Amino acid sequence: MLIPTFFAKLIRDFDELGFTLSLMEKINLKQELAYFDNRRTFFALQGKIDGTDFEATFFIVRPKHENFFAIRHYQFKLKSEGTQKCQVFKVNYLENDWFPVKLKGPISKIMAYNLLSGRAVFNDESKAWLQIDFSKRCSELSPAELNSGDYLINADRFDQLHDNFVMRKYADFDLKKELTALGIDNVDDVEKRLRNGDVVKIQDDRQKLSMMVSPKFRYIRKTVVQPHRISLGDGASFKNRIRKRRKK
Repeated sequence: MLIPTFFAKLIRDFDELGFTLSLMEKINLKQELAYFDNRRTFFALQGKIDGTDFEATFFIVRPKHENFFAIRHYQFKLKSEGTQKCQVFKVNYLENDWFPVKLKGPISKIMAYNLLSGRAVFNDESKAWLQIDFSKRCSELSPAELNSGDYLINADRFDQLHDNFVMRKYADFDLKKELTALGIDNVDDVEKRLRNGDVVKIQDDRQKLSMMVSPKFRYIRKTVVQPHRISLGDGASFKNRIRKRRKK
């Protein structure tokens, strides 16, 4: 029997992960949960982020002798220009008497997108910056590397079982201090977006910049998006100044 309260709780879990379901998706999910007998099922979603196609497949369980549902993990896949990358992200809960009260340090949809795009995100649960190393799989790590503390490793061999890419960990640093030193407006909002792995664009007096975090080197990497160009007025004034100097 599908209890409305538990279904509503599951929908909130999807929302917290950044996957806001449409009415039709909610109907499909409700039908899927109402009829599965083995207490576990998969539910897939598709969409676009910044013009890039993604596919997310959720592993949903209903514990034995219980009527509530929990998302145990989801596979996030990016498809772009004939290539694709995917990673499976574990979903943890804060529990009260075995009931999943709320998500604990979740990797949201936008975080998953940014990680698979090569950028770093800050994870509240591990209190560290995370960044995927696409050159190595977790199954390829040596025992010494597994115990080094340099990687995000789940104790139940979750990452090895799903053949995930290595997730490197980097210590946190005072990001707000760095942003304040740059004289950026709305520091709190910019910091939040950078911690989610976003590329943030700002405009200073001369040019437009894009910023992203490089936790390995503990700094904000800035790239010029729109170089400052001299207007015709500026150019004419410059020529007049040159002519005056020559007359002298």
